[in-house]
Amino acid sequence: MATHASRLQVTASDLSGYGPVEGLPELREALAEILHVRAADLIVTTGASEALQLSLTCMADPGDTVRTPRPAFPGFDQLASLSGLRIEHYTAPGDLSWPEPPEVTATVICTPHNPTGVITSRTVLPTRTRGWTIWDISHTSLFGADADEFRHGLAESEILVCSLSKLLRLPGARLGCLISGSSALIRAVTAAKTHMSISAGLPGQMLALELRDPAMELEMKHRQRGSALV
Repeated sequence: MATHASRLQVTASDLSGYGPVEGLPELREALAEILHVRAADLIVTTGASEALQLSLTCMADPGDTVRTPRPAFPGFDQLASLSGLRIEHYTAPGDLSWPEPPEVTATVICTPHNPTGVITSRTVLPTRTRGWTIWDISHTSLFGADADEFRHGLAESEILVCSLSKLLRLPGARLGCLISGSSALIRAVTAAKTHMSISAGLPGQMLALELRDPAMELEMKHRQRGSALV
């Protein structure tokens, strides 16, 4: 991948203006094809943290309650606090089939869970009909079967948060994406993003397009190696 990265040519002209708020159309189309969603339902963000921040900001009002896992990535609580939300913890990994209390606006689910690695299936959703569900799938490969259950039937109350930087093994690129079946949420996120990062870094987005096929090849090699060890 480093070889491909070194070939990327970026000129001053490429960086002479802001990119589209939603992300480069070519990258959105490529990601939409991988995830079997519409490009219109997907926004490229400055890292997964911005995707989380935008989700929490746009789906809730200050004072609303969000459920976050514990133990977990500390950014969940920090970003919720920045959005003025009340935080209620649930123990993770654990049973998520419980109905949400009426006062809960959203639940954040990290799968595979960081730090335990436990995977939570979308099958927990039928009994959890209230509020939003934010799925942080930053540690899931988008290319393989691990993400298959997220490729179809995304409900309007579901939000996916992904880390493209982790996927490409280039954390310095600071790329993430937010996917939602709610067109109203996507409009709100687009408006809010104009007051945050405006647009994700263009060099990182261009690099993601360059590395998409090599990343897929590398993922397949890792899977074959893992199968051989089983």
